[in-house]
Amino acid sequence: MPLPNRTFISYSHDSPAHRQWVLNLANRLRADGVDCWIDRFDPAPADGWPRWMERQLKQANFVVLVCTETYRRRFDGQEEPGRGLGVNWEGNLISNTLYERRTETQFVPILPDGVSDAVVPEPLKQLTRFKLLPQYDDLYRLLTGQPEAVPAPLGAIKPMPSVSAGVSLPAASVRSDGTANPFDPWSPARPPRFVGRRRELQKLQAALEGGHSVSWVGDWRIGKTSLLETW
Repeated sequence: MPLPNRTFISYSHDSPAHRQWVLNLANRLRADGVDCWIDRFDPAPADGWPRWMERQLKQANFVVLVCTETYRRRFDGQEEPGRGLGVNWEGNLISNTLYERRTETQFVPILPDGVSDAVVPEPLKQLTRFKLLPQYDDLYRLLTGQPEAVPAPLGAIKPMPSVSAGVSLPAASVRSDGTANPFDPWSPARPPRFVGRRRELQKLQAALEGGHSVSWVGDWRIGKTSLLETW
């Protein structure tokens, strides 16, 4: 079964309605088995918000970033002084983490309904993003390690014949029962090694005498070359 990955949602407090949207998303993920956290679940951290945010980023397997125009502005440090300090701090931490590639945490930008890709902060544009709620199932698959398409089991390598220039090949191959196969295109069998196949020899001779063509089709090393050589 998939593991309940720890997920942290980073977002900006755009409006009461937006805060409620994020809360609903977090609770839906938790109801679906994802260990999801937002700031409202821990409203008064004892060691302060900066350390709390650092701890959340370190503990999370996934960080979901709810991108809006306000979030982008604060993530980029372009908000007016004294506002959006939390997202500004998280933006610095996330940008540095992505630059230094010092963590296995996966960052996942998401877009609420009606929000364009233009609001995704520049450091996050390279990442796969999801539009919620239409792509909730896709996001859920990612957070729980349940890809839609699963590769088939890896089979054994199939040996293929090869020919090397200037290298003498064996006069006979070995059949599955361990006995030598006398029919080898590089060392055709001729009488007295070649026996039988009288009907095929007669058809070849009749084709020659009747002035018409004949084709022989068969698996590799079944004796076609030996048949022609003997005829």
